[in-house]
Amino acid sequence: MRPFVISSIANLDDVALEGDGENSPVRFSPSVTWKDDGMDVSSLVAAALCAVVALALLVLSVWFRWGGSRAARWWVRRHPVDRASFASSAPEALALGVLPYLAQLMAAVALVAMVHVAPAVREVLFSPMMWTVVIGELILGIAVLVPLSNRRILPLFVYPGWLRPLRRDEREWLRTHER
Repeated sequence: MRPFVISSIANLDDVALEGDGENSPVRFSPSVTWKDDGMDVSSLVAAALCAVVALALLVLSVWFRWGGSRAARWWVRRHPVDRASFASSAPEALALGVLPYLAQLMAAVALVAMVHVAPAVREVLFSPMMWTVVIGELILGIAVLVPLSNRRILPLFVYPGWLRPLRRDEREWLRTHER
């Protein structure tokens, strides 16, 4: 009886068919291994895409915060606080709070996707790191978005230095006139 051997089927190695031809039973050898070529390319592409989006959002939020042009300061409320509504104050919350938070969130997603690329690191770090990032992002999201919601004036530390004195005066005016 001479063995009939198939060396590779798809991603299987060492699959051996034993038999002498057409009328003998076929047996598979128990040594079946899967090939793992290492890097997960889809995770690498996702990580790169998330990193590019995070960098773009970060550059945009920095431009909104320190840019001097009218286009960079579109979000600044230009009318007095006594006529301000939530809709007129929402761009400030978007530019100074939500946009930097989204940039940080995308950077965290890129970091988790980068950890998922290498198989050895993926098995050890991916699950605990992923859950740590998810819980951290939930806590940070609550910490960032709650002070930004439904307010005419944001917390003063959120504003850039050039706008902080004006918002401080408006806050004092609100405290004296709205009680």
